[in-house]
Amino acid sequence: MNVTGGLAELASVIGSSVSAFSMAYGGHPLVVISPFTANRLAEQGVTKSDVQTWLFEHGRVEREQFEEFWLRRETIDAHKWPSWITEALADERLPIVEHPEDISVVVSGGDLEIAQQAYLPTWGFPACRVQRVVDLSL
Repeated sequence: MNVTGGLAELASVIGSSVSAFSMAYGGHPLVVISPFTANRLAEQGVTKSDVQTWLFEHGRVEREQFEEFWLRRETIDAHKWPSWITEALADERLPIVEHPEDISVVVSGGDLEIAQQAYLPTWGFPACRVQRVVDLSL
């Protein structure tokens, strides 16, 4: 999902039905932050962990919207959702992952002065991520 704007705009996309599979089956959604945005956040002293925590707290699905998810109404019985989701139903807003660190955050893209981000929700099969450091210093 292409997102023009900052963390607030990312959070609004994260907190929508595009995150249904992440909520149901786990996984580690990916947030791609542009170098422009990353530099601005770094200048403010914002760390990667801060971004994960902020998106975890603000990128939530309204309970009413969750109740209307096609996946919830047509496919997955209420008792088959993960326990952390069923526990969160007592709140007005539901997280899309169990822990802030479940949101993968990377910096990528051209060095343009534009706040252009991307959100890649998961299918949750399997609920894992593979990360490798790429060393380009040859």
